[in-house]
Order: sequence, then C-alpha cells, then structure tokens
Amino acid sequence: MSATSQKWLHGLISAFIGGLATSVSSGLTLLGVDPQTYNLSDKLGHTILTVFIMGAVNGGIVAFAYLKQSPTPWDGTPETDRRVTPPQTPIQQAVAASAAAEAHSSDGK
Repeated sequence: MSATSQKWLHGLISAFIGGLATSVSSGLTLLGVDPQTYNLSDKLGHTILTVFIMGAVNGGIVAFAYLKQSPTPWDGTPETDRRVTPPQTPIQQAVAASAAAEAHSSDGK
C-alpha cells in the first residue's frame, strides 16, 4: 500500500473513531437526561445498545463527510489523474519557447 493510500485510510479510520467517541459522550449525557430509561444498573444492556447504535451512526456520518472531502487517494495513473494543470502565463510560454529553441539550435552544432 502506498504512503498516500495509508494516509487516506488513516484519515478515514480516524474520522470514524472520532464520531464513535462523540457518541460515548452522548451516551453519558443520556444517563443524566433520562435516568429512568438509561442507567447503569437494571437497564445497562439498553444503555449500551443505544450508545453502540449512536456510535455506528455518528461514526458513519463523520466517515462519509471525510469521504466527501477526500474521495480516494490518487494512484498516479493517467486515467485517474484528476489534477488540473493551470495554463501557462505569457512569460512561462516565452521561457519554454526560448528553452526549446536553444535545445534545437544546440542539436544542429
């Protein structure tokens, strides 16, 4: 796996874990907001299930937001090259033409 792909995958996993961590704080908030339904004694399973579902949903939302920002890593093949080369300025065109003319004249010597 290339370094670019590793960095992209690391960012995707980090985004999901960040969303998952947010759900843990939301789950702890549930304990204070509705202690009759969400608590750590008789309804522990219900509380854990709710936190797990919130974590999966929130982690997915954050991971999809990351995918929107960084869809896939560029692998270097021309078919997938989405980079746009900006047009050259007149000065850059003149320098390139001069260099080409100089290279052509040195071939004739």
